[in-house]
This record gives sequence, C-alpha cells and structure tokens, in this order.
Amino acid sequence: MIGFKFDFQKEKIFEIKNLQDFPAGLFSPYLKGIFETILVLRGKPVLLERHLNRLYTSARYFSIPLPEEGAVKKLVTKEASTLKLEKGALRLTVQLNEPFNETYILVSKKEYPYREEMFLKGRSACFSMWKRDSDNPLYRHKIVQQIENKIAREFAEVSGYDDCLFVNLKGNVTEATSANIFVFKDGFLKTPQESEGVLKGITRDVVVELCNSSGEIEVKEAPVSTDELVSAEEVFLTNSLMGLMPVISIERREIGSGVVGSLTKKLSKQVWNHFLKDIR
Repeated sequence: MIGFKFDFQKEKIFEIKNLQDFPAGLFSPYLKGIFETILVLRGKPVLLERHLNRLYTSARYFSIPLPEEGAVKKLVTKEASTLKLEKGALRLTVQLNEPFNETYILVSKKEYPYREEMFLKGRSACFSMWKRDSDNPLYRHKIVQQIENKIAREFAEVSGYDDCLFVNLKGNVTEATSANIFVFKDGFLKTPQESEGVLKGITRDVVVELCNSSGEIEVKEAPVSTDELVSAEEVFLTNSLMGLMPVISIERREIGSGVVGSLTKKLSKQVWNHFLKDIR
C-alpha cells in the first residue's frame, strides 16, 4: 500500500508510507470519495490511461482537487510493479478531506477474485428486490459508498445466486453489482446505455469498440427489458478484472442452452488479447 496527500491550497504533494498516517475518519461514508479497480498483468497496470481519464472526470464532477495526472500514474505504476503474480489487481482510492484542503490518494493491492472455473461454468444471477432511479447521477461514477451493491450481492448469495442484476423504474436492466451487462439475441449484441443509470465501464467500452471495428457483430447501446434478458441466447458481464463473465441462468431460468455461448468465448479471448496488447 502506498499513497500521498495532495495539499491543493499549497499545490504540494506529501508521500504517505503507512496506513496509520491517514487521518482517523478519513474514509467516512460522509466524505466525497471515488475509486478505480485496475487489473495488473505481469506487473503492469492494464488500460491505466482509461482508468485515470474516468477518475479525473468523476473528480471534476464532485469537485475533488487532484494533482496533475502524471503524479497519480507514477504512483499506480510503481505499486503495480511490486505485484509478482501473473495476474493481480490494484484499488486506487481518492478521498477528499475538505476541512483541511487535502485530497488523499491511496493505492492498495487486491487479491484477484475470479477463478478459472467461474469462466468455464458460467454464473447465475437474480433481479434486485428494489428499483433504481436512472436519473440518479451517482450511478454514473465509481463512488466509495457501495453499500447498495454490497446488500444486493449478499441478497443474491443468500438466495443461492452468484450475482444480482439491478432494474430501474422503467423496468429495464441496468447492471450487476460490479459489472456491466450484455445480451445477445436475434443476431446482435445489446448493452444498456448510460442514461438507463449505468456506469460507463471500461471493459464495456472495449467490447463495443472491438465489435464496431471488426464489423462481425452489430452492437447497440439501448434499453434491455427483463423479458428480453431472460429470453436471450447469450448473456455476459464485463468489468476491468474479469474481462467477460458468462451468465448461464437468471432467476433459475437457463440462458440459451445453459452453457457458455460461442460469442461469449470469442469476445472474451479478444478482450484478453486487447489487455495484453495494452501492456506491451
């Protein structure tokens, strides 16, 4: 774990080497905070420029002062180089300590949470018990207050599912607890657009770009109803650590033939090739 304090009044950066050096109560749920979860392959952060672009966009939205991007990039790259595993993860957290004109930036190591069998067998999902308001702007940012997502995932696991899918007030599916969602049906791929109350995920964008550049499969950013989802031929989730994760059943109803689909396998391979290309 490494980090620094940015005194935005004096425009100075102070290195912090121990968690104890962060002020007590800094990570209170009442303070403004945003984060990024970054895949690390062979000691290098994957798609770091995209992560930093999203982080700085959210920082501007929430009026969280940050130092120039190069300083944060250097911090993340340094910590990534200490990960000796073939595959790992970092969490980049930014927290505003407004009364003292300080922004704290913390980079911490995370264990890679996904096992190979998950990708081979696919995952199950249910719908959340409550509806989301798609006009809520917080859903478009990775804020540190993730209690809604945590409760939804716990509800899913207690009910015998692997993940929970959120539905908005219009009855459309938005996303999973930590991933975007794609549905393949009638020859084209669809993912909910941002206005549905969706975080514009980095891997989500990669999938859209790969499909558009190849021209092999049409992809649309449009509303996805719950009926459309459960009647799909293939469904998969995306985030920066998993790449693509197949979903083979929703509310105990099989998706397609109930096994990982050929398009999901193909796109998963393309996405991981894209990740590897980024770190060369």
